Amino acid sequence: MGVVASLEETTADAAQRGKAYLDTTKEYYELKGFKVLTVATTKGSTYLFYGLLLLMAVLFFAISAALALTLYLESAPLGFLLVGCCFVLLMLVVRALRKPLARTLIKKLSKNYFEE
Repeated sequence: MGVVASLEETTADAAQRGKAYLDTTKEYYELKGFKVLTVATTKGSTYLFYGLLLLMAVLFFAISAALALTLYLESAPLGFLLVGCCFVLLMLVVRALRKPLARTLIKKLSKNYFEE
């Protein structure tokens, strides 16, 4: 009877420790997920805010450049057309460099994610 009781006690203890381990692991991953979500949300909202400010600045620079070209060329459509062409050219350059930019971004994000 002592061996059976000992086995029952050991089995019950192992089950209890396994359950405690699973509970602790679950809590750890919940906290880890919350941390990653919080960091991503904070950085994302900050970058969104900076992006909106930068977009407003680019818009005002573009309008002022177009108006300056209008005065220089004495043609409003031509001034705005040249500024538009500059944006198309910039878009083509960014499109040509999209793979290196994406590779750099993925490396940076993976370093930030796996570092924590």
